[in-house]
Amino acid sequence: MLEPQVPQVITLADAQVDDPRLADIRQLNHPRLRPDRQPRLELDSSGDYIPASRPSVILADGALPIARMCGTDSAVTPAAIFGRAEKLQKFATDYPEQWSRIAQLGIPVYELPAVLLRDVVGFELHRGLLAVALRPDSVELGTKSAEEILAPARTIVVLEGVGDPDNIGAIYRSAASLGADALVFGAGCGDLWDRRVIRVSMGQALRVPSVRIPGGFSNWHHGLIDLRNQGFYVTALSPGAQAVQLRDALVGPSGNRREKVALLLGAEGPGLTPHAMNAADACAVIPMAAGADSLNVAVTAACCLYERWRG
Repeated sequence: MLEPQVPQVITLADAQVDDPRLADIRQLNHPRLRPDRQPRLELDSSGDYIPASRPSVILADGALPIARMCGTDSAVTPAAIFGRAEKLQKFATDYPEQWSRIAQLGIPVYELPAVLLRDVVGFELHRGLLAVALRPDSVELGTKSAEEILAPARTIVVLEGVGDPDNIGAIYRSAASLGADALVFGAGCGDLWDRRVIRVSMGQALRVPSVRIPGGFSNWHHGLIDLRNQGFYVTALSPGAQAVQLRDALVGPSGNRREKVALLLGAEGPGLTPHAMNAADACAVIPMAAGADSLNVAVTAACCLYERWRG
Protein backbone atom coordinates (compact mmCIF):
# COMPACT_ATOMS: atom_id res chain seq x y z
CA MET A 1 0.00 0.00 0.00
CA LEU A 2 1.41 3.38 -1.03
CA GLU A 3 2.18 5.88 1.69
CA PRO A 4 0.05 9.05 1.45
CA GLN A 5 1.91 12.01 0.04
CA VAL A 6 2.45 15.17 2.07
CA PRO A 7 2.45 18.64 0.50
CA GLN A 8 5.48 20.86 0.88
CA VAL A 9 4.33 23.78 3.03
CA ILE A 10 5.90 27.12 2.12
CA THR A 11 6.30 29.40 5.14
CA LEU A 12 5.72 33.11 4.54
CA ALA A 13 6.73 34.35 7.97
CA ASP A 14 8.68 37.31 6.57
CA ALA A 15 6.40 38.13 3.62
CA GLN A 16 4.85 41.54 3.11
CA VAL A 17 1.21 42.32 2.32
CA ASP A 18 2.11 43.14 -1.29
CA ASP A 19 3.85 39.79 -1.88
CA PRO A 20 2.68 38.65 -5.36
CA ARG A 21 1.99 35.16 -4.04
CA LEU A 22 -0.81 36.69 -1.93
CA ALA A 23 -2.48 38.63 -4.75
CA ASP A 24 -5.48 36.29 -4.98
CA ILE A 25 -6.48 36.63 -1.32
CA ARG A 26 -5.83 40.35 -0.90
CA GLN A 27 -8.52 42.89 0.10
CA LEU A 28 -11.39 40.44 0.37
CA ASN A 29 -13.46 43.13 2.08
CA HIS A 30 -13.05 45.67 -0.75
CA PRO A 31 -16.28 46.00 -2.76
CA ARG A 32 -14.49 46.55 -6.08
CA LEU A 33 -10.97 45.16 -5.72
CA ARG A 34 -11.68 41.79 -4.11
CA PRO A 35 -10.16 39.07 -6.31
CA ASP A 36 -13.34 36.99 -6.60
CA ARG A 37 -15.30 39.90 -8.07
CA GLN A 38 -16.59 39.36 -11.59
CA PRO A 39 -15.21 41.06 -13.59
CA ARG A 40 -12.02 41.47 -11.57
CA LEU A 41 -10.72 45.04 -11.33
CA GLU A 42 -7.52 46.83 -10.39
CA LEU A 43 -6.37 50.43 -10.06
CA ASP A 44 -4.31 52.13 -12.75
CA SER A 45 -1.68 54.79 -12.09
CA SER A 46 -4.40 57.48 -12.06
CA GLY A 47 -6.44 55.68 -9.42
CA ASP A 48 -9.16 54.59 -11.88
CA TYR A 49 -10.67 51.12 -11.90
CA ILE A 50 -9.69 49.06 -14.95
CA PRO A 51 -10.00 45.35 -15.89
CA ALA A 52 -7.43 43.39 -13.91
CA SER A 53 -4.48 41.66 -15.52
CA ARG A 54 -5.05 38.61 -13.30
CA PRO A 55 -8.03 36.32 -13.91
CA SER A 56 -10.96 36.28 -11.51
CA VAL A 57 -10.88 33.54 -8.91
CA ILE A 58 -13.23 31.78 -6.54
CA LEU A 59 -12.46 31.33 -2.86
CA ALA A 60 -13.29 28.70 -0.28
CA ASP A 61 -12.70 29.49 3.38
CA GLY A 62 -12.85 26.94 6.15
CA ALA A 63 -11.84 23.30 6.33
CA LEU A 64 -14.94 21.57 4.97
CA PRO A 65 -15.47 23.83 1.92
CA ILE A 66 -11.77 23.45 1.09
CA ALA A 67 -11.97 19.68 1.49
CA ARG A 68 -14.86 19.64 -0.97
CA MET A 69 -12.93 21.88 -3.38
CA CYS A 70 -10.17 19.25 -3.26
CA GLY A 71 -12.59 16.41 -4.05
CA THR A 72 -12.65 14.63 -7.38
CA ASP A 73 -16.28 15.71 -7.91
CA SER A 74 -15.57 19.43 -7.44
CA ALA A 75 -16.17 21.82 -10.34
CA VAL A 76 -12.72 23.32 -9.73
CA THR A 77 -9.31 22.34 -8.36
CA PRO A 78 -7.44 24.64 -5.96
CA ALA A 79 -4.62 26.68 -7.45
CA ALA A 80 -3.22 27.46 -3.97
CA ILE A 81 -4.07 27.06 -0.28
CA PHE A 82 -3.28 29.55 2.49
CA GLY A 83 -3.59 29.19 6.22
CA ARG A 84 -2.29 29.57 9.73
CA ALA A 85 0.03 26.78 10.91
CA GLU A 86 -2.39 25.20 13.39
CA LYS A 87 -5.25 25.26 10.87
CA LEU A 88 -3.17 23.56 8.19
CA GLN A 89 -2.08 20.89 10.68
CA LYS A 90 -5.67 20.22 11.72
CA PHE A 91 -6.79 20.05 8.08
CA ALA A 92 -4.06 17.46 7.39
CA THR A 93 -5.29 15.40 10.35
CA ASP A 94 -9.02 15.69 9.62
CA TYR A 95 -8.82 15.27 5.82
CA PRO A 96 -5.85 12.99 5.08
CA GLU A 97 -7.18 11.93 1.67
CA GLN A 98 -7.58 15.52 0.49
CA TRP A 99 -4.20 16.47 2.01
CA SER A 100 -2.55 13.68 0.03
CA ARG A 101 -4.35 14.76 -3.15
CA ILE A 102 -3.08 18.31 -2.66
CA ALA A 103 0.44 16.86 -2.69
CA GLN A 104 -0.25 14.65 -5.71
CA LEU A 105 -1.50 17.62 -7.72
CA GLY A 106 1.39 19.82 -6.67
CA ILE A 107 -0.89 22.51 -5.23
CA PRO A 108 1.20 25.10 -3.34
CA VAL A 109 0.37 25.42 0.36
CA TYR A 110 1.37 28.64 2.13
CA GLU A 111 1.64 29.02 5.90
CA LEU A 112 1.02 32.59 7.13
CA PRO A 113 1.21 34.15 10.58
CA ALA A 114 -2.21 35.23 11.85
CA VAL A 115 -1.33 38.94 11.70
CA LEU A 116 -0.18 38.75 8.09
CA LEU A 117 -3.26 36.77 7.06
CA ARG A 118 -5.47 39.39 8.69
CA ASP A 119 -3.65 42.27 7.04
CA VAL A 120 -3.76 40.65 3.59
CA VAL A 121 -7.45 39.70 3.52
CA GLY A 122 -8.52 42.85 5.35
CA PHE A 123 -10.26 41.33 8.36
CA GLU A 124 -9.87 38.64 11.03
CA LEU A 125 -10.34 35.34 9.20
CA HIS A 126 -11.51 33.17 12.08
CA ARG A 127 -11.50 29.94 10.05
CA GLY A 128 -7.84 30.56 9.27
CA LEU A 129 -7.85 28.73 5.92
CA LEU A 130 -8.40 29.87 2.34
CA ALA A 131 -8.25 28.05 -0.98
CA VAL A 132 -8.13 29.78 -4.36
CA ALA A 133 -9.23 28.38 -7.71
CA LEU A 134 -9.64 29.87 -11.15
CA ARG A 135 -13.24 30.84 -11.88
CA PRO A 136 -14.80 28.32 -14.28
CA ASP A 137 -16.89 29.32 -17.28
CA SER A 138 -20.66 29.34 -16.81
CA VAL A 139 -22.63 26.51 -18.38
CA GLU A 140 -25.44 27.99 -20.46
CA LEU A 141 -28.69 26.29 -21.38
CA GLY A 142 -28.58 24.97 -24.93
CA THR A 143 -24.92 23.94 -24.83
CA LYS A 144 -23.66 20.37 -24.87
CA SER A 145 -22.40 20.78 -21.30
CA ALA A 146 -25.89 21.80 -20.14
CA GLU A 147 -27.40 18.85 -21.98
CA GLU A 148 -25.03 16.48 -20.19
CA ILE A 149 -26.16 17.91 -16.85
CA LEU A 150 -29.90 18.04 -17.54
CA ALA A 151 -30.50 14.88 -19.60
CA PRO A 152 -30.10 12.47 -16.65
CA ALA A 153 -31.54 14.94 -14.10
CA ARG A 154 -34.85 14.19 -12.41
CA THR A 155 -35.13 17.10 -9.95
CA ILE A 156 -33.79 20.60 -10.54
CA VAL A 157 -34.26 23.96 -8.82
CA VAL A 158 -34.72 27.02 -11.05
CA LEU A 159 -34.22 30.50 -9.58
CA GLU A 160 -35.32 33.93 -10.79
CA GLY A 161 -34.12 37.15 -9.18
CA VAL A 162 -32.48 35.45 -6.19
CA GLY A 163 -29.46 37.63 -5.53
CA ASP A 164 -28.59 37.14 -1.86
CA PRO A 165 -25.51 34.87 -1.57
CA ASP A 166 -26.66 33.46 1.78
CA ASN A 167 -29.90 32.27 0.20
CA ILE A 168 -28.12 30.84 -2.83
CA GLY A 169 -25.64 29.04 -0.59
CA ALA A 170 -28.40 27.59 1.59
CA ILE A 171 -30.27 26.37 -1.51
CA TYR A 172 -27.13 24.62 -2.75
CA ARG A 173 -26.77 22.92 0.62
CA SER A 174 -30.37 21.72 0.56
CA ALA A 175 -29.99 20.60 -3.04
CA ALA A 176 -27.02 18.40 -2.13
CA SER A 177 -28.75 16.99 0.94
CA LEU A 178 -32.15 16.33 -0.61
CA GLY A 179 -31.27 14.92 -3.99
CA ALA A 180 -31.52 17.79 -6.47
CA ASP A 181 -29.50 17.11 -9.59
CA ALA A 182 -28.78 20.73 -10.56
CA LEU A 183 -29.51 24.38 -9.93
CA VAL A 184 -30.58 26.54 -12.87
CA PHE A 185 -30.15 30.32 -12.66
CA GLY A 186 -32.42 32.69 -14.55
CA ALA A 187 -32.53 36.47 -14.80
CA GLY A 188 -31.47 38.64 -11.88
CA CYS A 189 -29.64 35.99 -9.87
CA GLY A 190 -26.46 36.65 -7.94
CA ASP A 191 -22.98 35.28 -8.45
CA LEU A 192 -23.07 31.55 -7.83
CA TRP A 193 -19.29 31.58 -7.16
CA ASP A 194 -19.42 34.29 -4.48
CA ARG A 195 -17.28 33.41 -1.44
CA ARG A 196 -20.34 33.60 0.83
CA VAL A 197 -22.23 31.20 -1.46
CA ILE A 198 -19.44 28.65 -1.16
CA ARG A 199 -19.12 29.18 2.60
CA VAL A 200 -22.86 28.97 3.39
CA SER A 201 -23.27 25.95 1.12
CA MET A 202 -20.43 24.24 3.05
CA GLY A 203 -18.72 23.76 -0.30
CA GLN A 204 -21.71 22.04 -1.92
CA ALA A 205 -21.86 24.82 -4.54
CA LEU A 206 -18.71 23.22 -5.94
CA ARG A 207 -20.40 19.81 -6.24
CA VAL A 208 -23.98 20.46 -7.37
CA PRO A 209 -23.98 21.21 -11.12
CA SER A 210 -25.33 24.58 -12.24
CA VAL A 211 -26.70 25.96 -15.50
CA ARG A 212 -27.48 29.54 -16.49
CA ILE A 213 -30.37 30.59 -18.72
CA PRO A 214 -29.33 33.72 -20.64
CA GLY A 215 -31.58 36.74 -20.98
CA GLY A 216 -33.25 39.42 -18.91
CA PHE A 217 -36.52 39.44 -16.99
CA SER A 218 -38.51 39.97 -20.20
CA ASN A 219 -37.18 36.99 -22.13
CA TRP A 220 -35.31 34.46 -19.97
CA HIS A 221 -38.55 32.53 -19.53
CA HIS A 222 -38.06 31.06 -23.01
CA GLY A 223 -35.53 28.82 -21.29
CA LEU A 224 -38.34 27.44 -19.13
CA ILE A 225 -40.12 26.36 -22.28
CA ASP A 226 -36.91 24.63 -23.31
CA LEU A 227 -36.89 22.78 -19.97
CA ARG A 228 -40.48 21.71 -20.53
CA ASN A 229 -39.51 20.41 -23.95
CA GLN A 230 -36.82 18.35 -22.24
CA GLY A 231 -39.52 16.66 -20.16
CA PHE A 232 -39.44 18.73 -16.97
CA TYR A 233 -42.73 19.57 -15.29
CA VAL A 234 -42.08 23.18 -14.31
CA THR A 235 -43.73 23.93 -10.98
CA ALA A 236 -43.76 27.60 -9.93
CA LEU A 237 -43.94 28.23 -6.19
CA SER A 238 -46.36 31.13 -6.02
CA PRO A 239 -49.73 31.70 -4.36
CA GLY A 240 -52.74 32.44 -6.50
CA ALA A 241 -56.24 31.35 -7.36
CA GLN A 242 -54.97 28.61 -9.67
CA ALA A 243 -52.28 27.28 -7.32
CA VAL A 244 -52.49 23.71 -6.06
CA GLN A 245 -50.83 22.22 -3.02
CA LEU A 246 -47.24 21.26 -3.63
CA ARG A 247 -47.73 17.56 -2.96
CA ASP A 248 -50.45 17.44 -5.64
CA ALA A 249 -48.27 19.22 -8.21
CA LEU A 250 -45.52 16.63 -7.82
CA VAL A 251 -47.69 13.71 -8.93
CA GLY A 252 -49.24 13.12 -12.33
CA PRO A 253 -52.93 12.56 -13.17
CA SER A 254 -52.58 8.86 -12.39
CA GLY A 255 -51.17 9.62 -8.94
CA ASN A 256 -47.67 8.49 -9.81
CA ARG A 257 -44.58 10.51 -9.00
CA ARG A 258 -43.64 12.79 -11.89
CA GLU A 259 -40.44 11.64 -13.59
CA LYS A 260 -38.79 15.06 -14.12
CA VAL A 261 -39.62 18.15 -12.06
CA ALA A 262 -38.25 21.68 -12.15
CA LEU A 263 -39.07 23.68 -9.00
CA LEU A 264 -39.25 27.38 -9.92
CA LEU A 265 -38.65 29.93 -7.15
CA GLY A 266 -38.47 33.72 -7.19
CA ALA A 267 -36.98 36.44 -5.05
CA GLU A 268 -38.44 37.32 -1.68
CA GLY A 269 -40.70 40.32 -1.98
CA PRO A 270 -41.40 40.59 -5.71
CA GLY A 271 -41.64 36.83 -6.23
CA LEU A 272 -41.79 35.41 -9.75
CA THR A 273 -42.48 37.61 -12.74
CA PRO A 274 -45.69 37.02 -14.75
CA HIS A 275 -43.53 35.87 -17.68
CA ALA A 276 -41.99 33.12 -15.56
CA MET A 277 -45.28 31.99 -14.03
CA ASN A 278 -46.99 31.88 -17.43
CA ALA A 279 -44.19 29.67 -18.75
CA ALA A 280 -44.67 27.11 -15.95
CA ASP A 281 -46.86 24.02 -16.12
CA ALA A 282 -48.45 24.75 -12.75
CA CYS A 283 -48.35 27.02 -9.71
CA ALA A 284 -48.08 25.42 -6.29
CA VAL A 285 -48.13 26.49 -2.65
CA ILE A 286 -46.77 25.04 0.57
CA PRO A 287 -49.47 24.74 3.24
CA MET A 288 -48.79 27.11 6.16
CA ALA A 289 -50.36 28.02 9.47
CA ALA A 290 -53.03 30.70 9.63
CA GLY A 291 -51.60 34.20 9.61
CA ALA A 292 -48.42 33.25 7.70
CA ASP A 293 -48.10 34.42 4.13
CA SER A 294 -44.66 33.32 2.93
CA LEU A 295 -41.38 31.56 3.68
CA ASN A 296 -37.78 32.56 3.06
CA VAL A 297 -36.77 31.39 -0.44
CA ALA A 298 -34.08 29.06 0.90
CA VAL A 299 -36.57 27.50 3.34
CA THR A 300 -39.07 27.16 0.51
CA ALA A 301 -36.51 25.34 -1.60
CA ALA A 302 -35.74 22.95 1.27
CA CYS A 303 -39.45 22.21 1.85
CA CYS A 304 -40.01 21.57 -1.85
CA LEU A 305 -37.00 19.30 -2.18
CA TYR A 306 -37.98 17.34 0.91
CA GLU A 307 -41.50 16.83 -0.43
CA ARG A 308 -40.08 15.68 -3.75
CA TRP A 309 -37.42 13.47 -2.10
CA ARG A 310 -39.81 11.69 0.26
CA GLY A 311 -42.32 11.09 -2.51
